Amino acid sequence: MRSVLMPKLSFGFALLIGLFVLFQMGLFAVHPVWNAPLQWNLFQYCLAVVRETAVGHDLVKTAFRLLIVYTVGRILWRIIRQWVSTRKWTRVIRSRTDRESTERLNDRYRHWKTRFVAVRDDAFVAVTMGLFKPRIVVSTGLFRMFSGREAEAVLLHERYHCRRYDPLKSFLLAVIAEGLAYILIIKAAARHYRIWKELLADRYVIRQMGTEYYLGKVLLRLSDGKVRKAEDGVSFADAAINYRILQVLDPGKPVSISFLRPKPVIASASILLAVLGMGMGGCA
Repeated sequence: MRSVLMPKLSFGFALLIGLFVLFQMGLFAVHPVWNAPLQWNLFQYCLAVVRETAVGHDLVKTAFRLLIVYTVGRILWRIIRQWVSTRKWTRVIRSRTDRESTERLNDRYRHWKTRFVAVRDDAFVAVTMGLFKPRIVVSTGLFRMFSGREAEAVLLHERYHCRRYDPLKSFLLAVIAEGLAYILIIKAAARHYRIWKELLADRYVIRQMGTEYYLGKVLLRLSDGKVRKAEDGVSFADAAINYRILQVLDPGKPVSISFLRPKPVIASASILLAVLGMGMGGCA
């Protein structure tokens, strides 16, 4: 039960901190235009500290404005990159779709209620794509590299991500973590979330197949570098490979993943305390 809660906690934590900071930035940005009320006592306290000198007040106000521009720019850049990448992969998938293999997969696993797309490629490709309508994209080479049961382990892993809309959640975390890259604890939470989602997807595979044998064989072959992988989109083998192998080798042993390290906590706390003062400029 604890392991199931871990990704939810890290996702919720990163989302909460990220939205809080963005909300403070929004208040700071709209107050001079719409005279939005800022009545939080923390803001008044910060304002009283900085107002001791007019020069210091102006410097802080300018610094916050630059920080907002920087943050919005990074967020927009991350969204644009995602859009470009999605268009690129959509074109590649359409041009390389193996219709016969796609129909065979969708027919065989129709009870999964998950859409499959098979692409012609000798490299290893296994990825869940789509924010709101996720689908599993695999290469025809996957089925030549691995046995039927091993390939099914890969498909089950991606099915877990599909059912829980993990591409959408990962995208939201990526946008927040990249936009607020100076708050290190958000990046740490996003990493913690990604690792735990991969571990839980593997546990789902083990439960469904009744053994960790086939999944373990796939992970070990991918980790030794002998399997040729595509340059992009190979989510199955991208994250937490060492943690995943350890879990397969000893399923009964609890997995320990560090999250709250001293350095990101101290750095992030300092930034958050500064962001709390964003209301001070609007109150001037």
